[in-house]
Amino acid sequence: MKEKILIIDNDDAAIQTIGQLARVFNIETMVMHNWGKALNLLEHERIIAVFVNVELEMINLQMLIKKFFQTEGEQGSKIPVYFLYSRLFGKNYQRARHLPHAGELKKPIDVRTFIDVLNKLVKLEDKIDYKEREYRDKMKKFTEYEKELGGFLQKLRAIME
Repeated sequence: MKEKILIIDNDDAAIQTIGQLARVFNIETMVMHNWGKALNLLEHERIIAVFVNVELEMINLQMLIKKFFQTEGEQGSKIPVYFLYSRLFGKNYQRARHLPHAGELKKPIDVRTFIDVLNKLVKLEDKIDYKEREYRDKMKKFTEYEKELGGFLQKLRAIME
């Protein structure tokens, strides 16, 4: 099952930013505008993180956190919930910041900050296919083969003498 990020938001800019950056690293995104649907997804999807806009009035954050952040995921660890907000002094954000969560991202989302969050979730270096790594692995195998062949040739010389 492919890794997925759940986004519960109605801000197209935030959804696009998270979605495009996640796709670069081969991570799928699911966007929900209704948190009730999101609560039923845990059994069916491999969600690695939840990004929720705390300023949405229709979201019961306590219930959402109880379902995701305090529930063991497929890998045996809690599913991190990250809060998205645009108003630092908004009443919903001020209430939400006292709830257990993995982190906060201010909108508009800073690309570097989001990549740091992604790197904490999954080791991004393993997600990037480097040609150099492939060549290094081939060179290592070739070097091992060369050593084996050298040993074989020495034994063959000893037998022939």
